[in-house]
Amino acid sequence: MASDRELDGWLAKLAKAKSTRTSAAAAPLWQRRFFQLKGDMLYFWNTEEDAKGGPSTAKWSLDLGAKGALATPFSDPTQPPDDSRIELIAGDEKFSFQADSEVEAEMWIAALTTPSRSGGGVPSAATPAAPAGGGCMFGGMDISSAPSAPQASAFDFMAGGATATPDMFGGMATAPAPATASGFDFMSSPAAPSPATASAFDFLGSGASAAPPPAAPGGMDMFMGMSASPTATLPAADAEAIKTAEKEKRRKEKEAKKAAEAAAAAAAAAAAVVAVPDEDLDLQLKAAEAEVAASNLVQKRRLLYLIQADSIKKRAALAADVARSQAAVQAAVQAQGEAAMAEDYERAAALGSQIEYLKSQEADAIAGQAKAANEYDSAEIQKEQLDLEELQIFQSHAEDCRRCLVAREEKTRREAATVNAANDSTSSALAAEKGRLEAEEASLAVKEKELAAKSDEAAAAIGLETADVTKEKEEWIGKQTAFEAEIAELMRQLELKKAEASQCVANIARCDAVIDAAKAKHGKTLKKLSEKMEKLAASREATSQARAADCAPIAI
Repeated sequence: MASDRELDGWLAKLAKAKSTRTSAAAAPLWQRRFFQLKGDMLYFWNTEEDAKGGPSTAKWSLDLGAKGALATPFSDPTQPPDDSRIELIAGDEKFSFQADSEVEAEMWIAALTTPSRSGGGVPSAATPAAPAGGGCMFGGMDISSAPSAPQASAFDFMAGGATATPDMFGGMATAPAPATASGFDFMSSPAAPSPATASAFDFLGSGASAAPPPAAPGGMDMFMGMSASPTATLPAADAEAIKTAEKEKRRKEKEAKKAAEAAAAAAAAAAAVVAVPDEDLDLQLKAAEAEVAASNLVQKRRLLYLIQADSIKKRAALAADVARSQAAVQAAVQAQGEAAMAEDYERAAALGSQIEYLKSQEADAIAGQAKAANEYDSAEIQKEQLDLEELQIFQSHAEDCRRCLVAREEKTRREAATVNAANDSTSSALAAEKGRLEAEEASLAVKEKELAAKSDEAAAAIGLETADVTKEKEEWIGKQTAFEAEIAELMRQLELKKAEASQCVANIARCDAVIDAAKAKHGKTLKKLSEKMEKLAASREATSQARAADCAPIAI
């Protein structure tokens, strides 16, 4: 049967790494999605708005019931602890999620763990199978609906055929016949019902049982909670959370045992090795080890809190069972008194047996309360022991730090003494070297004065020998200066002439441009005049020829 649980919210899902040939180990990729748990189906969408489209629009889904699912807190010794992470194992698949807080992570862990519908997969933390009608998880009295006699009532399990089955916490689940309208109708005869005498205590009447009215949901009878169907079981999420906590506790115990064995082996190995001097202790490593140990204690303390919460739930359920049993005893005593007054001793004897049974049930429930209280107190004692262990861890780390600090201070003092002795020796050597250098400096000063005097004498001799040549040199330098000035003036004048020549060239070009423009302007006129002049010249030539012909002598 699918569970009716529902839970939704935002979770980050660790994407599965895609293997490549060239890429190294990539950073984990967390994808934030909106998840929704409905029964045994887990879905996610990219946004909360998309989830309104229903399961058919989900981007991903997982049937938890088909494979069986186990959700546990994240635990990896190679990585720092993270209380907001969740590991979900469904069949042969493993998923990693991260909630926004530790509280949300615990809610999802409690809701996700699911037994397999096929009988395999992850075991469920639900109560053992009870007879038809169910059983109370914390030892309350539960009455099945399996028939065992023609005359059925809420107390008919005292008759033949009723079977008492202990539940997982020592309570007694029974299997009587179906309850009728009367809470004590098991003493009535099978005569036809009489509406006039129908009553909750109709066994004191004429012997006719009341017609059974429609049963209320859950089969609640007059004894305040004695039910013919299961009503006191814990929600599946709580049961799964308790089972998960128990598994986590066992796993932690195994890890602690392995860690103790590893620590013993490490201690044995360390005994054969020269001890590390206090000044060489790796305080960061010590701090990390203390932090890991403290984190393990926190996990253990969290399990103890879950155990205490489970104990409180047990005590509350058992207290309710005690109250129901007491109320049932009071009602049975009253009914027994009425039966005795009516001289119906058979019924009174049956009620007496029922009262004894109810009192034994009440005693069992009270014993269960005491057991749950002892479990709570035991967990509290273990918490105190964990507090002492945590204190010892930090005190040990503080002692390591203190010893390391003292050893390092002593080592520093020794090194300082050695350095001071070396400095004193160096200072003496430096003082002797300083005296030697000062004497050498005085000798060099004397030599410097002698060299300065000789340099002055050489300079004077050079001056006497080069006086005439120096004067002649100055005259030639004066002439050179005059020539350079004259050359500079000529160069200036040359630049001016070059500028004037450039201006002439520009003027010539301008005139040529004016001439060309005038020629272009009067070109057609000149052409026409030239043509006319050619015609005129031709006319003149023709006239000259005619005149010559006229003037020639006529032959006789």
